[in-house]
Amino acid sequence: MAALSIGSASTFGRTGARGISSISRWRPRNSCIRCVWDPEGLFGSKQPQTGHLARIEFKRRLEKDAEAREAFENHVREEQERRRILRQSRELPETPAEMIEYFLDTEAQELEFEIARLRPRLNQEFFSHLQIELGQLKFAVSRTEAMEDRLAELETMQKVLLEGTEAHDKMQVDLIKVKESLTKILTSKDVKATLLEMVERNELNRSLLALLDENIANAHKTGQKRAAGFMEKVRVAVLSPIRPSDDERIFSGGVGLIGEVAKTQKSAIQSTNREMWRRVVSLYPLLSLSNSSVLHQMQAKGGIASKGKTAFITFVLGGPGSGKGTQCAKIVETFGFTHLSAGDILRREISSNSENGAMILDMIKEGKVVPSEVTVKLIQKEIESIDNYKFLIDGFPRSEENRIAFERNIGMEPNIVLFFDCPEDEMVKRVLSRNEGRVDDNVDTIKKRLNVFAALNLPVIKHYTETGKVHKINAVGSADEIFEQIRPIFTELMVK
Repeated sequence: MAALSIGSASTFGRTGARGISSISRWRPRNSCIRCVWDPEGLFGSKQPQTGHLARIEFKRRLEKDAEAREAFENHVREEQERRRILRQSRELPETPAEMIEYFLDTEAQELEFEIARLRPRLNQEFFSHLQIELGQLKFAVSRTEAMEDRLAELETMQKVLLEGTEAHDKMQVDLIKVKESLTKILTSKDVKATLLEMVERNELNRSLLALLDENIANAHKTGQKRAAGFMEKVRVAVLSPIRPSDDERIFSGGVGLIGEVAKTQKSAIQSTNREMWRRVVSLYPLLSLSNSSVLHQMQAKGGIASKGKTAFITFVLGGPGSGKGTQCAKIVETFGFTHLSAGDILRREISSNSENGAMILDMIKEGKVVPSEVTVKLIQKEIESIDNYKFLIDGFPRSEENRIAFERNIGMEPNIVLFFDCPEDEMVKRVLSRNEGRVDDNVDTIKKRLNVFAALNLPVIKHYTETGKVHKINAVGSADEIFEQIRPIFTELMVK
């Protein structure tokens, strides 16, 4: 068997040699034999052989991806450097008027950063100044095209900045909670048990993961390998129960309208940043309230409740001396409403010596305006604690900012709005005749208060007029004559 194999091999060898010899005789000189085994087409084959196409394509894609990645990283570095230079070169505004122009000239993708940087100055004084300018533009006798553009810019700015400050404040509160949660995990003796407990309470989210990643990176930079290794193990454990949620939007361009403004940047800033504000204003009604906002959560609950029954809210608006207090007393006596005054509620909170009251007192001493959210929460607390469901809220909201804060936090609009319409001269005369001992009760200061009321309050009244909620009361005449206009309104409502 072995001899046969050797012989066969020898025979094959001689045959192969003769074959190659015959090929060499007819092959033209200086030519090469085409190689049959050319899988990748390196020796002139028209196409690589099947089975190697994918590998070649993969190599090409890797090279292309590497080029694209390098170009993208270069672009990111250039953009970061551009933004850094831009931020350093911008002179920070001091006055509310400068703040308005500053934000009008801010690029869309910089809004979130600028809101965070200037948050302490985005206070009641700024929004009041903005509202006054809006009021002057809205109620101008004749508006030019430039005034129309300015009005559109400022209306959008007001809405964006109100939502942006709310989102920023919420993010700061959430960040404190996240830091507390991370500390709890890292200092726990039984990490697994702590994580299970936090999963049950729905306390694990992407914000916690981002903070953990930051701590891991810092540990690596400072050479704390053991700490970094421990936190990486914790990260794996934290990551497993987290599912994609609304929290992810925080890391993808912004929340609510701020994020949407950033998304529209390419189309909206082709000419100027100011045109962006005019273009985005048309998007605001669709984008202003995110699915995770307080308003949506409260609307799902059906608004605010008092002793298990949905509250009936009446806003009572009018200038100083229009007779609101007198008529509220008559409504309380006749129809059984509870009269709430925002000023009285704040004073009671201060006198209670609570932590919240101390904060309010400090703000008043420093000449600051109490944030709308604080006032709204105190009103909500008052409503929920009273054994009644019918409420008159006197002198609130004083501005569009107040109105928006109320509707977002409470989750409902007022059922009706009473507006006491009174001529300016009559209001001045009434305030002067009160003899309340106020040092600033002179004609000039009263007229200034009336101007502030017109600028801040009238936009609120205009808004509710458009929604059909306003009942305009002619506030000239005796108290009884004025009440006769009010009586049928509440009589009809109580019958319903």
